[in-house]
Amino acid sequence: IVSLQTLSLTAKIEEELYPILATSEELPSELIRFVENKVQTILNEIKQSESELSKRIDKIDKLDVKDQVSSEKIVQVKNNLNSIKTKLFTISADYRELVDQLLSFLRVYREVYESIRDYFSGRNRQSTAPVEAENVANIIRDYETFKNNTMESFRSLLAQSERLIDRIKMQEPPGAKEQDTDKIITLLEQLRTYFESNAASENSELKRQYFITEFEKMLNDFN
Repeated sequence: IVSLQTLSLTAKIEEELYPILATSEELPSELIRFVENKVQTILNEIKQSESELSKRIDKIDKLDVKDQVSSEKIVQVKNNLNSIKTKLFTISADYRELVDQLLSFLRVYREVYESIRDYFSGRNRQSTAPVEAENVANIIRDYETFKNNTMESFRSLLAQSERLIDRIKMQEPPGAKEQDTDKIITLLEQLRTYFESNAASENSELKRQYFITEFEKMLNDFN
């Protein structure tokens, strides 16, 4: 009975592990907070289960049995409990490794997302002010540098996501691994769309400023 109760407990924990990204949140900071809270809850449950197992093993050790049959049954129950304890430790270690890899991806994702957001929000504020002719070339050059750096960061993020998805496919059960994989792919697609939509507006604005300054230059030359 003891081992059956404990097996039920470990089965409950295993059901709660995956999918890790079981949330509708899409903002990177909120996703990170969700995953951190979830992993802390899961690891606390595993720790409590391990503590309960240790207590039950201690109680078994204190039993005073006289006959051989009872002694053999106690040894069997104790071995089962130790086996479950080992399984819990393995589950915890594997889960922690995958979550750490996922959080590393999400933190890099957040850095790229915030870099895009901060750049374009800053440019939107600047675009309301008149731009001197000599500054347009500098703005275009800075934008090209930013765009190249962003694309390089995105390529690195894609490589990181591929390694993460490989680990998810290997470790998570059917159903859960498809959900987590789809979530990661969706996040990458949203990031690409977010960058491209802002870049399209920026390209249009830079062209507008470039043509205005060129027109003013030609007008001055004509005058």
